[in-house]
Amino acid sequence: MSMFHQFHELWVAAGPFSVLGSVLVALIVLLFAWLALKDCPFGWVEARARAGRGFVNVSHRFESEWSAVDVLSYRVHRGKLIVHYRVTNRSDEFCGFGANQFRAFQHGIAIDRSGPEADYLRGWERNVTLLPGASVTLNQMFLLCDKSPVTVVANYCEDSDGGPFVLPVANVKADK
Repeated sequence: MSMFHQFHELWVAAGPFSVLGSVLVALIVLLFAWLALKDCPFGWVEARARAGRGFVNVSHRFESEWSAVDVLSYRVHRGKLIVHYRVTNRSDEFCGFGANQFRAFQHGIAIDRSGPEADYLRGWERNVTLLPGASVTLNQMFLLCDKSPVTVVANYCEDSDGGPFVLPVANVKADK
């Protein structure tokens, strides 16, 4: 039996609509996969980072009544923006924030890893509590994709009515 006859028997047995439906579903899945890879939705939590092949220029200081963020250094390497920065609690009370995907270096802080959600999070999220006047130094990595500009959005020690700090990243040449 030839390949054509086998295909024809399969076509008749399955019905043309089921075959066409499965082809259509496969094309839709491929389209969504392409869109997902194109738009880089796999960025780090607590940050959206998108940039073209180009340059990175991070503003160095952000202040509010409650906290200050100082960008100490940054670099771009193999499609990733790595930012080294310090968060300082400027209020006279404790403040806390969720920090994702970074290594925290203790400097007057407490890192709370306990709680029932700790097993679920598996180390991807840490709650950081800053004492009054204390600071924490963080390294955070952001994925860079083919869109610009890059915007890093981070909430630190702000009340629920306050807006987030926005660290604008302009187009400046990145290494290859």
